[in-house]
Amino acid sequence: MLPTTFGRLDAALAYYVLDRPDIIMVVAEKYEKYAFFRWLVRITNGMFIDRYNADIASIRATLRRLNQGQILTITPEGTRSKSGT
Repeated sequence: MLPTTFGRLDAALAYYVLDRPDIIMVVAEKYEKYAFFRWLVRITNGMFIDRYNADIASIRATLRRLNQGQILTITPEGTRSKSGT
């Protein structure tokens, strides 16, 4: 199994493979507290989304951008079980 840091590369891979300027990348709110991720989300035109509450503002912004013809990418993430169960 790969270390979890490699799991964060899938988002960058989407930008590389798709080679489009209009990618919608939603990022978990937990990364918003880090300056590097705030900067990265800003320059890639991404947005933070609250995973624990109904984030209606982010959903509306995503739908608005989809209606403009942009493309939504979803990268699989999740908490991993230390025991594998």
